[in-house]
Amino acid sequence: MNRRTAPRGSSWTSWSLSILLHLALVAAAAGIWYWTQRTKPPERLQIEGSVVTPEDLAGAPPPPVEPLPEPVEELPAETPVPEEEPPPPEEAPPEEDLAQQQAEAERLVQEQRLAEEKLAAERAEQARQQAEREKAERERRELERAQREKAEREKAEREKAEKEKAERERLARERAERERREREQAELASRESELARQLEAERAAARNSAQARQYADLIRARVERAWVRPPAARVGLECEVRVTQVEGGTVTGVRIGRCNGDDSVRQSIEAAVYRASPLPQPPDPALFERELIFNFAPRD
Repeated sequence: MNRRTAPRGSSWTSWSLSILLHLALVAAAAGIWYWTQRTKPPERLQIEGSVVTPEDLAGAPPPPVEPLPEPVEELPAETPVPEEEPPPPEEAPPEEDLAQQQAEAERLVQEQRLAEEKLAAERAEQARQQAEREKAERERRELERAQREKAEREKAEREKAEKEKAERERLARERAERERREREQAELASRESELARQLEAERAAARNSAQARQYADLIRARVERAWVRPPAARVGLECEVRVTQVEGGTVTGVRIGRCNGDDSVRQSIEAAVYRASPLPQPPDPALFERELIFNFAPRD
């Protein structure tokens, strides 16, 4: 934050008043000193000596005879330099002028003191205004910081609420999708179960029909003719045979169910089914089944 400087005019005025005051004080002091020197009484020259009597002269030794000086050539007389006349004595200023000078000096001192007080007051006012500006700036910064923190906090809360809402919506969609798939799977399973039940009923009805019994007798007879009886086969042999075939009667798989024979008997029955392939075709194509179940019980 930039600090505001004092007005240049006030500083120049203060300096000018200060210089004028000092010059006035010097002039007043010089006038007072000069006045005191002019009014001071002249000093008297004091000569010290003693009185000589005739008795003192009689007893005194004669004075020494001094030799005569040698003749000196006379030099041409120099032109005398006229002595400068002393300046006329200045008249002492009257007491009224001295009092006026003192009053002027006091006035200048008073003005200097007032100027200094004014300058001090201006500086104090500037310091107070500067402190107020700094305080206002601190309060503004604090308010901006609080508003910024509040805005950031509200933004974070909004983002958190939006994320929570999006997560709830995602979970609801996933739950709805899962429930939909479960319903579809349940409906599909129900339809498949119903269809299988209907097919099984149709197969059961077909197997119980005269044509189905005739078809099963043809397959059983073909397998019995192809069977090679093993030595372990006993009287009263009875086994359940499950055959898998394709269109045309070609056998693709054989599995023996309940059976009162041993492993050699089971293997001989499986071999007989493969030798009987292709199996006889049903009189009605609707009676064809990929998986056949018949009872193998050869007559002794």
